[in-house]
Amino acid sequence: MTRQKFVILSLTRTGRKYGYIMWKKKQDALIKELFGESACVDLQVSGGLQRKKRIDWKRRRIGITYTVTRGLGKSITQIKICQLKPATFSVVFD
Repeated sequence: MTRQKFVILSLTRTGRKYGYIMWKKKQDALIKELFGESACVDLQVSGGLQRKKRIDWKRRRIGITYTVTRGLGKSITQIKICQLKPATFSVVFD
């Protein structure tokens, strides 16, 4: 049985405003461990599947559209990303 891979990130003000999952430089190793060297991933977000979302490794972000993030409550401050399949990940906002 394999251990499920996941990472918890902060939902930043910029990420909420512009629709990004963002991480800090010190979290690069965790993100690389989760996504590998992938350029694109499929994300299960808020009940819908977003296909081929590009990972911007240089700016440390993944765009998921601001319609998703702006609709979140102010009490939500974290993003949990879990691997479902090799190139498919679940995104849960807490």
